[in-house]
Amino acid sequence: MPVRHCACCYYCGRYFRPDCRHKTDQKACQRADCRRRRKQEAQQRWTKTNPGYFRDRYSNTQQWREAHPDYQRKRRRRLKSREIQDASLLDMIIGHH
Repeated sequence: MPVRHCACCYYCGRYFRPDCRHKTDQKACQRADCRRRRKQEAQQRWTKTNPGYFRDRYSNTQQWREAHPDYQRKRRRRLKSREIQDASLLDMIIGHH
């Protein structure tokens, strides 16, 4: 059986066993504070390398929504009816009448 190595968390300094799928790439332990800080830093890095990504996005969305005013309402209705159908099918399979 392979030996699992420990790693030191970049944020809190505690030792932890990294997930075997990430091996040496995992820098943060499983604690919520450490994960939150890692995610925040990753998002800041991404935003810095993609500075114009969110610029001028809303105007396109707004134009599309104005051209398709009932889209959201119809989509929600369609999803709701699908949930009802799925629940009915499940009841029929389980045997609840």
